[in-house]
Amino acid sequence: MTLSQPGLRRRSRGFTLIEMIGLLTIISVLAAMLIPRIFGAIDESRVSSTASNIGTLRSATITYFGRYGFFGVSGGVPLNASLHTNEMARWDRLVLLPEGLLEVAFGSHLGTDAALQVVASVPPSTSANATNSAYNIDGNSTTTVANEAGSGYVVQAVMQNVALNDARALNRILDGDDASLGEGATPGVDLAGRVKYDASSGVGTLMVYLAHK
Repeated sequence: MTLSQPGLRRRSRGFTLIEMIGLLTIISVLAAMLIPRIFGAIDESRVSSTASNIGTLRSATITYFGRYGFFGVSGGVPLNASLHTNEMARWDRLVLLPEGLLEVAFGSHLGTDAALQVVASVPPSTSANATNSAYNIDGNSTTTVANEAGSGYVVQAVMQNVALNDARALNRILDGDDASLGEGATPGVDLAGRVKYDASSGVGTLMVYLAHK
């Protein structure tokens, strides 16, 4: 004699429509709660990683200067702007790597085309803008000393097409929360401190001062 097991037959049909709707609702609620946190953690990791890479660049830059007493090319050859254009534009890849001061070239998860550059300084009276080599490092410039990197060469990390939120986040790490080192009257434009950028359109070039001499 075969015993009927209606309960088992009902379970074998799987989820009912109402159960499926309930499950999908729970999944969608959990996704709405977790996805923003996941992306926020990813963004924070990208900024922190870039800040760490910049710290490594600064250490390598200081070590190079300690070794030779100036900023030059591989082997301690003094810079010649007309002969060493490529080295100055990619100082990390073409100088610090061959010198054994970096394990990898500068990489950034913010924007595109990250590079460590050595550029000629501009006079101390030159105000910082989003493209020149002037830096108002302490945020308290005067008309006579607007640029505190106004001698010799300036070493700077440059990243193209950085999103405004990423630029602001990196600035908070490297320049801190001091209001005088943040954005001024124009939203999206920061020309004070070690970090400067003009991302008023939503993206822009971000420059970070490392050293000068």
